[in-house]
Amino acid sequence: MPEPTPEQPEDANVPEEEPSELGQHEAVNLLANAARERLHADGFDDSQIRRWAETFIAENSAGEADEFVAWIAAQQNAPQ
Repeated sequence: MPEPTPEQPEDANVPEEEPSELGQHEAVNLLANAARERLHADGFDDSQIRRWAETFIAENSAGEADEFVAWIAAQQNAPQ
């Protein structure tokens, strides 16, 4: 699977979403923190990681860091 590239979700034509439930904000923090080291190594900054995590959690409610990173790469490589 291709590696994700550092960009904002909107730059990959992924509509950004924010979690609608209060409890999901903690899930965003946990997911972003779990994937931070890996995504920093790929060139992502903290803002990009946070925005991708918000969109992922809004769509999926929960997930693991590896699943999150793979989802970013899949979204970036989806046909426009």
